Amino acid sequence: MILVKGYQIKVTLDVHPRIWRRVQIPSNITFRELALILNTAMGWEGYHLSGFRIGKNEDCIFIENYPDDKELKKEYKADGVLNSKKLKIDEYFAEHKKFMYIYDFGDNWHHEILLEKVLDYYRNKYAQVVTYRGNCPPEDCGGFDGYYQLMYGDSEEAEKMRQYYEIIKYDKAETNKWLKNLRETEKMVEEMIRGRILCFSF
Repeated sequence: MILVKGYQIKVTLDVHPRIWRRVQIPSNITFRELALILNTAMGWEGYHLSGFRIGKNEDCIFIENYPDDKELKKEYKADGVLNSKKLKIDEYFAEHKKFMYIYDFGDNWHHEILLEKVLDYYRNKYAQVVTYRGNCPPEDCGGFDGYYQLMYGDSEEAEKMRQYYEIIKYDKAETNKWLKNLRETEKMVEEMIRGRILCFSF
């Protein structure tokens, strides 16, 4: 068995109270695979576009996740960004211990990715959640402002959302099953992305 090194990262969503996941990942994956891991670990469904912002100011680079479909790539491809499917995380973790992951360019969810430690020998070929805190916000809720209204507002909808959050808890074991079968998860997400874009195109 060929052993590769791994990374332990802490993924923190910028809301209050903080929602975070501590995840161990193999080092030989692409940023595309990392995005899928982050979405799965956090609890996002993954059908929105996303990207990584690494560095600051003039030195900042942006790595974007494009759909695999050629026609969709033409529609969503932007100038000045790098393709996440072609870049290995190992090339960047050596220099950058902290960077940003943005999910859903509409709701604009910012996640801080912090490299906590390097694992010299990582036996798993897949990622796994080690510890966590909190439930992921619901998709398409309007970003931070919408999330706070749902969680702390006085409306009937907000009260229903709070009741829902009390019932639905984050399931680490189930999440790790999805992470172990990342290829199947990726196929499902691609189908969801294509279905939503085709739906909105009519």
